[in-house]
Amino acid sequence: MAFEPAVDCPVCETTLAPDRTLEDHLCRNHTQEELARLLVRKHDSAGGRIRTPALANAGPNAREHDLR
Repeated sequence: MAFEPAVDCPVCETTLAPDRTLEDHLCRNHTQEELARLLVRKHDSAGGRIRTPALANAGPNAREHDLR
């Protein structure tokens, strides 16, 4: 059995229980405004750009129909 390291929430820095997913925690425990603030902080600390796109098809070469 593979060992899964503990996951920390990037918003509140809480260590999640082994049976919880980060997605579940973020959706249940944080508001959309808190999550938006986290993304803005990451954007600002990346020098004005997020280095990895939030959506798989949302890069500089993305086409409009990829974003639907």
